[in-house]
Amino acid sequence: IGVWVVRIAQYLSEIQLFENLESDGVSRWKIRLEPWAAETRGFQEEADRFLRYISTPQVQPQPSQTEHHGSWLLCLDRRFSLAQRIVSKHCRVYSLRSVDVLKVDLESAEWKILENLILEQVLDSVGLLLLELHLQWAGFEVGGDEPSVVRYWFSLLRELERAHFRLYHSYSDPSKPRLFLHRNLRNTSSSFTLGWVNTRFPL
Repeated sequence: IGVWVVRIAQYLSEIQLFENLESDGVSRWKIRLEPWAAETRGFQEEADRFLRYISTPQVQPQPSQTEHHGSWLLCLDRRFSLAQRIVSKHCRVYSLRSVDVLKVDLESAEWKILENLILEQVLDSVGLLLLELHLQWAGFEVGGDEPSVVRYWFSLLRELERAHFRLYHSYSDPSKPRLFLHRNLRNTSSSFTLGWVNTRFPL
């Protein structure tokens, strides 16, 4: 019994250590889940909150920007440092060091990859994140019932917001199947492309 008491004490101290590290801004080992959308913890409430969130841009492009640029248009917006880097010809796309624009299209592996990028604080050095979402199923290595899956998705995107990213572009692909976790929900497309800008990206 004494051995187990020591082990439990060590385990609790490790948990406290992780919590202290998280509060001090050091790398974490799990994301912070958002509160449930409703006390019922139902699928419909979670899905409605998630779809409303990914369909509502938080940053509006300047009127001078044309729609032809789609998810790339904030590269030309002078309110953000990316435009200055492009003018000075110092903008790098798909670089392995200072990543100005990162496009993520991983065919349902995006959720766990995004979680890893957040926890490892890699996104601090990304100026523009173009993220393609596949909503027809939970995704690779994402478990739980349907309400928990959608809550996890929503929590990941809220983590982006806490990392100073703001949604500026949301595109629902009309050519993709109308499936949201294997069901037709409000005729929603199974594929979204989201554009996020890092509002604290360095010059």
